[in-house]
Amino acid sequence: MTSSIDTLGAGLLAGLAGLRAAKVDEPRSDERYVSVPADLLARSCAHLAAEGARLIAIFGDDLGASLRINTVLAAAGGLLVLQADLDPADPRYPAITPSLPVAHWDERALRDLFGIVPEGHPWPEPLILHEEWAGDIQPLRASFSRHTVPLADGAVWRPPAVEGEGVFEIPYGPVRSGVFESALFLVRTAGEDILAMTPRMFYKHRGIEKLFIEAPLEQAVLVAEHASGVAAVAHSLAFCQAVERALGIEAPSRAAYIRTICAELERLHNHIDSLMRQCETASLGVGQAQFAMLKERVLRLNAELVGNRFLRGVNRIGGVRYDLDPNRRRLLVEAVNGIEHDFRKVVSLFLATASMRDRLITTGRLSSEIAQTFGAARWLAVPGWSLIRGWTAHMPPMVRSK
Repeated sequence: MTSSIDTLGAGLLAGLAGLRAAKVDEPRSDERYVSVPADLLARSCAHLAAEGARLIAIFGDDLGASLRINTVLAAAGGLLVLQADLDPADPRYPAITPSLPVAHWDERALRDLFGIVPEGHPWPEPLILHEEWAGDIQPLRASFSRHTVPLADGAVWRPPAVEGEGVFEIPYGPVRSGVFESALFLVRTAGEDILAMTPRMFYKHRGIEKLFIEAPLEQAVLVAEHASGVAAVAHSLAFCQAVERALGIEAPSRAAYIRTICAELERLHNHIDSLMRQCETASLGVGQAQFAMLKERVLRLNAELVGNRFLRGVNRIGGVRYDLDPNRRRLLVEAVNGIEHDFRKVVSLFLATASMRDRLITTGRLSSEIAQTFGAARWLAVPGWSLIRGWTAHMPPMVRSK
């Protein structure tokens, strides 16, 4: 049976056959690497997207003799990675963004972090590096030390101009309350209507990418779970699964169940936090307090299960560090049942509040066309209560190694 990755890979190779030979490496049946000339990279990505592949990531790699662009596309049957090598002295290639807008941020990041220039990019402005990082600086080049903190004197940020009668600015961030990352949202308004909103992200530069290279594998798991405070499970799980995939390690099925349960608990308190923030934004104080109490119950449940509120330290390469014994499983199911019951009541009140509905309906609409063009992820609106209960009830027995 021919898989989607076979079909897409064959289509790509057929398209390149008349132009230049492409080197193909297939370490796994669902993972294929194709080396293409840099000037054909954008055309190859567009060709694959037209055949049904989805661009999910672009990242660079400093190999010393060359700078490599890794373009990762997902198909129904696996992953296709297009790789193009560039001369470090003049790393340029035709931009992918004009044909696939989802590449917009990734290509700007390549320019900031590696000095790789996507020629023809519609908005080649700095993304990650702010104006104080002036000069010829590429933080992810091998020669750059992560301890370097370059600061340019007299650096000034000049956002896009917005003019008009009565226009004023509201700078929101980069330091504010809650668990938001450090980001600035500059709102320009003349009253009720927002004329422009300019986001400015990436205020923190912790050298995490280079920490991953320097740290031993087990410690690198800790680096992953500290990339974002509220996503310790998601990031550490992604890292563990990537390492396990590369090394041919298969985690025990019981560990997979525990990982899934913890990931759902993490998603649960983040969903509730999102609803709490919506109430806060609309000055719905009672709703904000109700959701805050529900979130606190989930965080306390996390602490009872693994010893800390944000589920840090759960994942390790090859499995997990904590087991859910019968007492913890019983506690988990009872707590989830109670939280779900109260959550449904609070959500009903939330949606029944006219002032809240007025702010939600027609606000922030995203058409399916725009979502697909820019690769917007689809998030489940309702937490996985049943999933947590089901996986807890059917967890396989522990298998101890001899």
